[in-house]
Amino acid sequence: MSSRRRRSRRISRKLLIWAGSAAAVVVVVPIVTVLVLIAMIDANAYKSRLETSLRAALGHEVQIRGALSVSASLSPRLEMDDVTVRNMAGGSRPEMMRVEHMTVELASWSLLTGDVAIERIALSRPDVLFETDASGRPNWRGEEVAAAKPAATGAAAKRTTLLAVHVRDGRATWRDGTTGGTVTAEIRRLSLTSASVEAPLIASAELYYGRQRINMSAQTGPWARLFDMSAKTPWGVFVNLDSGGAKLTVAGALTRPNEFKGYSLRLDAAAPDLGALAWLLPPGVPPMRNVTATARLLDTGGDYPDVSAVQVQTGFSNLDRVVPTLSVETLRVDMQRLSEPIVISLEGAYASTPLRVTGSLGAPSLLLPGAPAGVGYNVDLAMEAGGATLAARGAIADPIKGTGMNIALGARIPDLALLAPLIGQRLPALKKIAFAATLADGAGGFRQEVVLREIALSLAQGDLAGEIAFSNPDRPRVRADVKSSLVDADGLLAAWDETKPMEMASARRIVRPTRAADLIAPPPMPRRGDTMIADSPLPLDWLRRFDTDIRASVRELRLYGAVYRDLAASLVLSDGRLVAGPVSAAMGGGQAGLRLSVDARQARANVGLAVKSTGVDIQPYLAGWGLLPVAIGHADIDAGLTGAGATWHELAGQLEGHVALMLRDGILDPRLARGAVADAMRGIRSGEDRVEAARMELRCLSLGLDVAAGRATVAQAGLDAVRFFGTAEGMVDLGAETAALRLRPNLRARETVVPVPLRLDGGWSQPSISPDPPAGGRVVAGSASDACPVSPFLRRVP
Repeated sequence: MSSRRRRSRRISRKLLIWAGSAAAVVVVVPIVTVLVLIAMIDANAYKSRLETSLRAALGHEVQIRGALSVSASLSPRLEMDDVTVRNMAGGSRPEMMRVEHMTVELASWSLLTGDVAIERIALSRPDVLFETDASGRPNWRGEEVAAAKPAATGAAAKRTTLLAVHVRDGRATWRDGTTGGTVTAEIRRLSLTSASVEAPLIASAELYYGRQRINMSAQTGPWARLFDMSAKTPWGVFVNLDSGGAKLTVAGALTRPNEFKGYSLRLDAAAPDLGALAWLLPPGVPPMRNVTATARLLDTGGDYPDVSAVQVQTGFSNLDRVVPTLSVETLRVDMQRLSEPIVISLEGAYASTPLRVTGSLGAPSLLLPGAPAGVGYNVDLAMEAGGATLAARGAIADPIKGTGMNIALGARIPDLALLAPLIGQRLPALKKIAFAATLADGAGGFRQEVVLREIALSLAQGDLAGEIAFSNPDRPRVRADVKSSLVDADGLLAAWDETKPMEMASARRIVRPTRAADLIAPPPMPRRGDTMIADSPLPLDWLRRFDTDIRASVRELRLYGAVYRDLAASLVLSDGRLVAGPVSAAMGGGQAGLRLSVDARQARANVGLAVKSTGVDIQPYLAGWGLLPVAIGHADIDAGLTGAGATWHELAGQLEGHVALMLRDGILDPRLARGAVADAMRGIRSGEDRVEAARMELRCLSLGLDVAAGRATVAQAGLDAVRFFGTAEGMVDLGAETAALRLRPNLRARETVVPVPLRLDGGWSQPSISPDPPAGGRVVAGSASDACPVSPFLRRVP
């Protein structure tokens, strides 16, 4: 190589060295100079400028309340304590964020350009509040950004960029300004990083809600896009959440991410056991297993997102802890859009009985505020269980207001006993039941009253038609107006034991007795203390718990072997006052009526009872109702009694009114009189003329009582039997449970009538019976016409 060339190369090398050195001096010296100046200056004097830069980066006013320090390095680092970010106006607290300690690392190259490039912000123990106001406006929108930025000067405005945020040991709270509900999560760690302001934002976090750990990983659009309020380009989102084995993936984009608007998202979720997510789900969600769900969310600018392509499926789930003996084999719920019906399909078992539910419910959009009027919410459901089928089909005209319900109900039950496991108790073996009705709302809507109209129930033991309403504005109330052509109560009772239906029915059927052994005296009243009339409280608490207004008519009622025809009844209960009646029926060849009133609004209830009957054969009714007959025959009754009391005994001691009875052409249990008559006759008559025990046939039995203050005065009492007739007079004290009666029985012995005057005195438990001859000492036989005067009863009963 020539010397000239070598010399030229040496000169070029020197020029490069000089140029590089000059460039280094130009670049490095200012940086070093700035670093030296940073190390020398008091950083606290620049708090306001730093607060302005942070405000521009975060979009909210920032205040540094604690000390501020600067470390000089190629990436200058600012350390500050007690940093707050102001909340939106009207927020629930003044600060959107409070940070105990904050580190800000600046990019060294930004020291040369004048732009503020924050490479990293590290937050220690921050407390962040995300919330919306009553109108739904979020507090993270950063509306102050434009006004907060310093005005641009020179050829270009200064820019502030942020590349990474790291959080340790923080807390985040979400508050819904519309409902006031709050949710708080602990942030163990959170990392948001980006290679540049235009590069995707990468996020990862470890969160805790209570004791539940939540892992999150995400990738979104660029950081800078969050602060560009005018941009409308899509901002991508891909988020994975994992907690307790349950996973949720959200993928899509937002056109206005800083407001969480303009979104188009797809949600995919899978959970092995919803029970592990009870802390997250609304109350009442059952612990289903192997759940998968998908949905799409689209922001249409309205109050609610457009939810579409919803599909929820579950695997086998044992729900015994929620509903004993319930299990679900499969469950599927589909909804194409909010404006379209929800389709349901469920198969499972309840109490080992296969269960299947299919059908659809109306569009969910119709249940949201602002739903269009005049569009009915449709219901179409069917259930099969235990061989029975039930269906509900119809619509609700205005589900928001709760009015216009019109749903047809139907059921076919081949054997009611097969449904016993479903309700956990025995059911009668009623066959071929058919039921239909219309479910409607009352005048105030179905939230006030639900009405079953056009009821049609039929089965072998009878039928029912009419209307029943249930309401509970303040207290339960039942209103009904029903009728039936036949109610075979004996058949219904027999169905409880299908294996012995005839035995049960015959046990209830009473045959007219022909022997004295068939007639048994009634047992004494239950005692409490020393009284024969129970001194226990009247069972009236149930009258104060609900109200009723029931009207019923039955063409034929078969009960305990007796038949009631043209039965009409009413029952009104209001605020503790009961009026039962008038109740009327044709029975036993005659007519009968009853009215009962009970006013339980006070501690001492007022009770009234009125009974009337004419020409009723009482034997099958007394026996059927378990009142073992002391007499049989055709009875006329007129009774009207009133009283007040808190116990049975007190009520008896306060009775007022009258009782009149006439029994004709019957049989009397001889044991009622046999003891007393035998004692009086002992030593007077021979054994062959003693009271005949086989039968005591009656021509009549009459009784008239006037009752005042619990004392019953015998106004008329007489008996005319085959071998016995007589009269009685005196008084019975119901309160003191004593009697003072003069009895005038006469015995028929062959062609002779023998009077046996007796006196009954003392307490009911141990009465004293003794002979009662007249004052002159001569006993005169009475007349059978005195025992049965001409129609004394008819003077009371028109």
